[in-house]
Amino acid sequence: MNIFRIIAFLLSDKEIQFVKTIELLNLQLRVQKAIHKEKRKMKPEERRAIGKLAYDLRRLLRLGTIETIFKPETLIRWFERFANRKYDSSKSKRVGRPPISDDQINLIIKIAIENKTWGADRIAGQMNNLGYKVSDQSVLNILKKNGIPTGPKTKMSISWATFLKAHWDQIWACDFFHKAILTSSGIKIFKVFVFIQYSTRKVKIIGMEENPDGEWMAQMARNITDVFEPMLVDCKYLIHDADKLYTKQFKRYLKKSGIRTKKIPPRSPNLNPFAERVIRSIKEECLDHLIIIGENNLRRIMKEYTEHYHYERNHQGIGNQIIESENETLQHSKKGRGEILCKERVGGLLKYYYRKNVA
Repeated sequence: MNIFRIIAFLLSDKEIQFVKTIELLNLQLRVQKAIHKEKRKMKPEERRAIGKLAYDLRRLLRLGTIETIFKPETLIRWFERFANRKYDSSKSKRVGRPPISDDQINLIIKIAIENKTWGADRIAGQMNNLGYKVSDQSVLNILKKNGIPTGPKTKMSISWATFLKAHWDQIWACDFFHKAILTSSGIKIFKVFVFIQYSTRKVKIIGMEENPDGEWMAQMARNITDVFEPMLVDCKYLIHDADKLYTKQFKRYLKKSGIRTKKIPPRSPNLNPFAERVIRSIKEECLDHLIIIGENNLRRIMKEYTEHYHYERNHQGIGNQIIESENETLQHSKKGRGEILCKERVGGLLKYYYRKNVA
């Protein structure tokens, strides 16, 4: 058994990703060394092995957080080619149109997003202008695969930046992250559902579940849009990624309450930066340093973190201020009088310095 897999069996979710990253880099180096030493091309089984590891780390690769010898898109394509049994290792010459590279695919997507009224034929013409021989049908297939509309039905629309600026106070974004917890029946992976308001940076942990499904998401939508206690203040637009959990039923519940969902295009995590950033903060400042025992413990820790996040943590995105800046403790501390004390949460991981209020 591979030593990396033996180690991975004993580690947490984040640590497993770290081990797989090392294994991926190690395998790439060994293959590259063999290629140079034997003066040969890469073998199909070597592509398959590297591709399998890369597929497991595909999210980190696409975010650019892992350094690789080969392009991330190339690594993932190798795995998908073998997984779908589309790879032919014979030496026979391929027939048909030459394959379209990942760089060309990304350029086609970029042009389509930036030019809403362009059809597939016009994009293909632009690609030909740049020296790429791509047919309009190939362009159409690529755009359909990535969920991007084309053709005469596509109306001229404002840019993403203009949309955000125009509706800043009415926009919330959401995303999921995973956390492994220890339970009496073993290790379980929970999905945590996080929402953030763009204008204020206020955060809501809407729910967490081991195996969320369409029914659970429908309940989350009902909770969010409750008539008497709505969770999202002044929300008219909700930005989310292409996760299949955002079902039609989930979106219908929101639409009935006047909330329109906006799915970001594929390969565009930069269009949902605040959700990505708050999840990164939660992990780096808190969860990555803990072994969580039990679901209730995870809920308690998330409650502690969100209180710290709103009442005790400075945020660079809003002028390095605290979100709930009108609280009495902060107002007194700003006067510069009184003994300096430190409040700790989650065993000292989260700290807040303030001045003692002496009446």
